[in-house]
Amino acid sequence: MLDYPQDGDKINQPHYAFRIGTLGEIESVEISLDNCRWQPCRESAGYWWHDWSGYAKGQHQAVVRARTKDGEVLTSEVRKFQSQ
Repeated sequence: MLDYPQDGDKINQPHYAFRIGTLGEIESVEISLDNCRWQPCRESAGYWWHDWSGYAKGQHQAVVRARTKDGEVLTSEVRKFQSQ
């Protein structure tokens, strides 16, 4: 589901957009960064996105969950990456 960043990627920009790809009829997508609260993602250009800025340098992790129109919840594996 989480297309970018890839596991082990290094982010070196002041702003970053997470790209989430989904299949099927998805009603909503949320992302949790560093085990914090779930935040909504926006749909655009066939993907779901989450804009991120103001983050600390160091190791981070992301998990994505998507809710289908039937109410099923799909959760991604943890993705670990680093910001510089």
